[in-house]
Amino acid sequence: MKGISDAIYLFIFFIAFALAIIFSGYFTSKVFPYVNQTLNNTNTSALLQSGEDFVNNLDYVFAIVFIGAGIVAVILSFFVESHPVFFIFAFILAIILVFVGTYLRDWFLSIISNSELSSVANRFPITTTIMQYYPLAILVIILIIAFVMYAKGGGGEF
Repeated sequence: MKGISDAIYLFIFFIAFALAIIFSGYFTSKVFPYVNQTLNNTNTSALLQSGEDFVNNLDYVFAIVFIGAGIVAVILSFFVESHPVFFIFAFILAIILVFVGTYLRDWFLSIISNSELSSVANRFPITTTIMQYYPLAILVIILIIAFVMYAKGGGGEF
């Protein structure tokens, strides 16, 4: 059952990562103007601007990590010894993971629907879009993995 718990941990990681991006954007939008106004220094302004640019680029990091995790999962599924008779278990796992993904997606969307966080979430369109289609993205990755695992010969031959 290690595979199921790993998948759940991966789901939770992506939700936590997306929330961390949104909250870091909220932090920079609320705290950085006060710090800049208080210190009123050109070096501080440049430092704060680079920090805000870093936070804004986390949107792209989330997309790269999400796509990279999917690609790595597909590549690693080539090396799993499997037999087509176990496809029913993969199908049941896919259903469970899509339901869990739907719950986590709804939870994420309810958090960012807060009036203060919704304006910050608009700064991260890639993260928000991936999380809106999270169950569908997970289903596509699971179907590709299942195809790769069960389309090859039994016993893990290539």
